[in-house]
Amino acid sequence: MDTPKADIRHILIDYLARQEPGTSLSEWITGMGIEIRELEKSPRRGTLLLRSEYQPNPPTILIYQDVIEMWHTKLVEEMGLTGIEESLLKELCLVHELLHDLFVRAKTHFPRQEARLIRKISLRQEEFLVREIVRDWMKSRYPQYNDPLNQILDIHEC
Repeated sequence: MDTPKADIRHILIDYLARQEPGTSLSEWITGMGIEIRELEKSPRRGTLLLRSEYQPNPPTILIYQDVIEMWHTKLVEEMGLTGIEESLLKELCLVHELLHDLFVRAKTHFPRQEARLIRKISLRQEEFLVREIVRDWMKSRYPQYNDPLNQILDIHEC
């Protein structure tokens, strides 16, 4: 990995580590001024079904319950991954979308030099880093899911 991407990855992982123990992910996110809204149905975007999305103005994370339920059903019934709760899948989407907020509003979250570095990255690199960091976050936060992690995240398209 080239140095700027490695630096950005480190900056973002350190930021996620700031979550206070005992504070839920959703409490932490809303404490940053980001609204979280759970909606019953995902809007169709061609053939794409979104599980969640980030909207910058005002900063909002939308979670689409119907698609989270379909994802959960696929993991449990089709792939046999019992013990996985929908709440975990929502958390994965929350972290994914929070990371997009950190890119979009870097000046709000980081010192000038770090924000400048983060804002220079391409959208393609951003999405790659977001997925990579979500994977690492889940590994460290939920080690009991490390074995089926790839199955969970391979169909993860928040």
